[in-house]
Amino acid sequence: MVQITLFNELYFLVAGGTVWIDSDLSSSLPEDSDLPLHNSTCNSTVPLIGSSPPDFDDKENVGKFLYLEGVEYFMWCTYDVHFYASFALLDLFPKIELSIQRDFARAVLREDKTRVRFLADGTWGTRKVIGAVPHDLGAHDPWHELNAYNIHDTSRWKDLNPRFVLQVYRDFAATDDMSFGKDVWPAVCTAMEYIEQFDRDGDCMIENDGFPDQTYDAWTVLGVSAYCGCLWLAALQAAAAMARSLGHGDYADRCMVKFAKAKHVFEAKLWNGSYFNYDSGTSYSSRSIQADQLAGQWYTASSGLPPLFDEDRIKCTLQKIFDYNVMRVKGGRIGAVNGITQMGR
Repeated sequence: MVQITLFNELYFLVAGGTVWIDSDLSSSLPEDSDLPLHNSTCNSTVPLIGSSPPDFDDKENVGKFLYLEGVEYFMWCTYDVHFYASFALLDLFPKIELSIQRDFARAVLREDKTRVRFLADGTWGTRKVIGAVPHDLGAHDPWHELNAYNIHDTSRWKDLNPRFVLQVYRDFAATDDMSFGKDVWPAVCTAMEYIEQFDRDGDCMIENDGFPDQTYDAWTVLGVSAYCGCLWLAALQAAAAMARSLGHGDYADRCMVKFAKAKHVFEAKLWNGSYFNYDSGTSYSSRSIQADQLAGQWYTASSGLPPLFDEDRIKCTLQKIFDYNVMRVKGGRIGAVNGITQMGR
């Protein structure tokens, strides 16, 4: 079954479109000498936000790899869905997977001040903000002109940065590659620091801002959300584990203090006795059942980390998702729907 699943996940090798070139053919991005510096919460050995992105030594010379989400969705390495597909790459082509993660680690520390117009609301913004994980590695000029996606301002998305931290730690734990861990650690710290700005009330839990600020880009989310909040909890735990492995014990301790506070807020605001509410708002959809509400727990389990919640709550939530998101739609014959109300709509 595992082999069949992995094979099915490799559709992008033949259907999605791929580019695989020698590393020397992809020149590095231009240095930004006038980037602003901010105080970093990380160990003093970690570069500050705005410092020049590191040049990783690709000892294996596996080259540079790109793939499309689909031929009708022309953006290279869309990171929100790489979150799912990357398990196949890690298992079958781990060096390619690490190469992609290094590309995104570089991208976290880059800035592109080009102004772009976002289609959803017509506002203008910056193409790539320092500290924000990009949605993709570009389209017509990959690795150089990032974020071909322009429906929403993804620098305000709440899931990309935690997803980056979770993927990096999973790959680090699976490969035990200390060189990779040291290479990407500055980007991990920067990504974590960046996302903390969305903790609006200082309770250590991030909040969504009332627009589609995550990969479900037609769904409005307000306040604490099951999907993004769970990813954030998992990212705090993953960052702590990675910090300990790399000798940054103080940073790990700070992450776990935040984790304990954030977990309390998350459960207090969202747990309703049988699953976690979609968000902490008061809209019609706020008590909806989201299939992806335990995405952070999934990555935690996949990475060998302790569970985020009590086992009873995890099992109860999964049962609810199965009963509603799977079985209440055509008798479960088409798989899980992303979201459903308690009324089955």
